[in-house]
Amino acid sequence: MKRLALFCLFMICGCLSALAQLPMTDKRYPDSLTQVLKSTRSDSLKARSLYQLSEYWCYDDTLKSKKFLDNGLKHGSRYPYLKALYHYYLAGYYFAIDMQKSEPYYIEAEKQLSKFDIQDAFLFRSRCWTHRSILEIDVKDNSISA
Repeated sequence: MKRLALFCLFMICGCLSALAQLPMTDKRYPDSLTQVLKSTRSDSLKARSLYQLSEYWCYDDTLKSKKFLDNGLKHGSRYPYLKALYHYYLAGYYFAIDMQKSEPYYIEAEKQLSKFDIQDAFLFRSRCWTHRSILEIDVKDNSISA
């Protein structure tokens, strides 16, 4: 009986933690980030939330996306890591508009993020490499068909 109770408790905790974050495709995702902006006083948390809002809107509303990105830079300009992340999200903004314009920003983001020896920086560096490889494949595909 004790094992069954522990198993049930473990399953409930696992289910609740799985529901803790909304996926980016969920309509409530931007509302959740906006609520974070309203409820926090932390500039770094505001900057990251604004960057994520920019990423969310980059394919649907580029003006709104750019506005969030610029506001994120205002809040994160005092923090070198957040300034490095700005280059990544700026590259993502251009990736949605004109893929070729994004490459120098991915290069700069990777260069800036390489200064940080933390797991989050490694994740964003790998995303830079992934997007650059997509750009490389796109260039090769276009040159073959041209």
